[in-house]
Amino acid sequence: MCLHDLVQKGARLAGRIIAGLSVVFCALQSVAGAGPAAPELTWREWAPAQEQARGNNRPLFVLCGPEHGLLVNELYYSVLCRPAVAAELTKNFILAYLPPEREDIVRQYAVTRFPTILFLTYNRGWQEEDRREGFTGEAELLELIEEVKKKRFTYRALKARTESGNASAKEWQLFAERCHRQNKRAEARAAWARLSELNPAEAPHYRQQEALLAVEESLEQPQPPAPFIESLAGITGAKAQELRARAYLQARDLPAAAAAIDQLLRDYPAYPETPAFLYTLALSFAESADTQLQAAGVFDALARRYPQRVYGRIAALLLREAAASGDGRRTLGRAVSRRAAIAPDSGAFFRALSRWSEQEIFPILLGDKDDPLNRKFLAAFQPSEVEMLPAGPDRRWSEDEIRAMVSKAGKEAAGLRGIVFTRVQDSGLPAAAALVAARGQALEFWPAPETHAHLLSWSRAGELRRMVRAAVARRQSAAAPIEAITLAADLPYRCNGPWGGIRAFDDYCARDADGIADILTGRLIGSAAQCVYQAMCALFLSPRRALFFNTYDQQAPPWSQYRTDQAARMVGAVMPVTNIDSGQATLRRWQEEMRAGNVFGFVLVQSSGGKHDWKVSDGQARAADIPVSVPAVVHFTQSGSAADPYDGATIAGAWLGHGAYIYYGAVAEPFVQAFNPPEEIAGRLLAGQSYARAFRKFQGNFSYPWKLFFVGDPLAGIADPDARGEDPSLHRVSE
Repeated sequence: MCLHDLVQKGARLAGRIIAGLSVVFCALQSVAGAGPAAPELTWREWAPAQEQARGNNRPLFVLCGPEHGLLVNELYYSVLCRPAVAAELTKNFILAYLPPEREDIVRQYAVTRFPTILFLTYNRGWQEEDRREGFTGEAELLELIEEVKKKRFTYRALKARTESGNASAKEWQLFAERCHRQNKRAEARAAWARLSELNPAEAPHYRQQEALLAVEESLEQPQPPAPFIESLAGITGAKAQELRARAYLQARDLPAAAAAIDQLLRDYPAYPETPAFLYTLALSFAESADTQLQAAGVFDALARRYPQRVYGRIAALLLREAAASGDGRRTLGRAVSRRAAIAPDSGAFFRALSRWSEQEIFPILLGDKDDPLNRKFLAAFQPSEVEMLPAGPDRRWSEDEIRAMVSKAGKEAAGLRGIVFTRVQDSGLPAAAALVAARGQALEFWPAPETHAHLLSWSRAGELRRMVRAAVARRQSAAAPIEAITLAADLPYRCNGPWGGIRAFDDYCARDADGIADILTGRLIGSAAQCVYQAMCALFLSPRRALFFNTYDQQAPPWSQYRTDQAARMVGAVMPVTNIDSGQATLRRWQEEMRAGNVFGFVLVQSSGGKHDWKVSDGQARAADIPVSVPAVVHFTQSGSAADPYDGATIAGAWLGHGAYIYYGAVAEPFVQAFNPPEEIAGRLLAGQSYARAFRKFQGNFSYPWKLFFVGDPLAGIADPDARGEDPSLHRVSE
């Protein structure tokens, strides 16, 4: 198994790592807005890119790899988007993105690893000038771009020199090293052998390089022979030490792997490939409960040694996430009154909000007592009295007045937990004010005009993301990082990705300049009354009954990794759980469970389909099969269920309209591996993490800007039994 495969394997282990870590690491500081802006990169599909490159007499720069791949995204965000690299690319090349699905082209150019960068020039056909496999740093890529521009010391130029018989020893060594890096093993072996002939004094060194090549090749097999570990005994150098550690790791000898990596760090502290290898080593340690402390130590070493590399920053985030366990169970810092109030308008709502005190808060709903959502909340919260408020002043509030009202209602906090974005005249304004006051957050006013109906371009999404990150940078400190942002306004929720396709705009907003998620995101959706309902449920209610409805085949991967039986047993320790597995997850069983409406406060459905329909074991269900519901948290593992959450005829829209106050799903086809398995979700929730944190991926494939979308307060979580209102799942409701 190659290093890339190990990294991919690690993407499935986030929950186990976080659950087992106990090391506290300082928070990352935002780098948004630092340095000059990079020019926008324009990527084209294969055929249009070739046509434009020939028409403009320019070479092709081809990026090959899956759009969700960890290394592909690391390369894109932390190298290609850097101003110096982006300027060279836009000035000198036509950019083409080549997904693995184009198997004909991938085979034509013998691409075997992702990511791979190809430099192609046209001369009676497209010819490979050079390539890079795996992650390539900024300095190395800039040097290679310069060589390609001058056609000097590229793979093609060096190959021509060696074939001519006139190559110098230096050129032969450059060619050998280039072939080695590009996985052209036969050519590399021949070059090392030729160097032994040209320079007999260095022949032992060149033979060692051949031996390293053989070991490296053996490690890509499922079970490398043990003799290869022994064959490294007499070879020194950073590469040999890394291969030694990799061999021990692949043989599952974790103590020996740890010792080898310790020596590597001591003897070669600047070894450039160490970050990726340390990351895979830590993931392997995290698989076993006996070695999780070692995993924490390796992650800590990564974060300290490589604070600017993606692996180091992900390690720091994992450590921070481990320290954040319990965030979803934090109290509101004040007593919760058993009375509730209903405001007929926003003026009355703000007047009631001003009655929150340092000692006590109470729920405030918007609309009237007969509103279906308000009735659901009251049935769940069971207030001792409901106060019907008189109408408030009908006026336009200024930003300063809103801030003053929120400040009066809020409780002084040691540090801000989050930022809530809204607009003065938006339906989300009252709910935004309540979340700011209740959770000790900052209030920001969104200046951009686009609404949820807009599909943002990648460049426009980037502009808005930078605006969000600038606000985060202004508000946070190293000692008190911003944990979450909430979009409480009618804002775009979709954007085009860098290579096409739909991404979730909210997920992109959570990212720093390297595409790493270090902030939780959520949004409130719907009318002013619905947004307030979502906020009040998140603040004052918690589920006490759960449903797992799993339509996936339990035998076939990757769906077999999404079994719900173990997650149901875990959650069953704290609340009643109904687990319906494949074969039993039929439409009839669903309808039986939902005959009197959904009574489950937590619902996790695993299915397939689109925004209007979802598969059950005996056919298809539709959004119309989603019933009225108690206040609920809903997680839908399926393609496109949140493609249009503003439409009540879709799956997400139906759940939100019928009573869900949190919904997690996909805006487009995300692949099932983009979702955390139920066992990971259960472990995180039971550790006290918020729903948004438990549902999200923070590492591995799909951890970069992707297609999953969280509706609701991102700081809400399962509360301790006596911390919130009465069990909402005990009350059957109908409309």
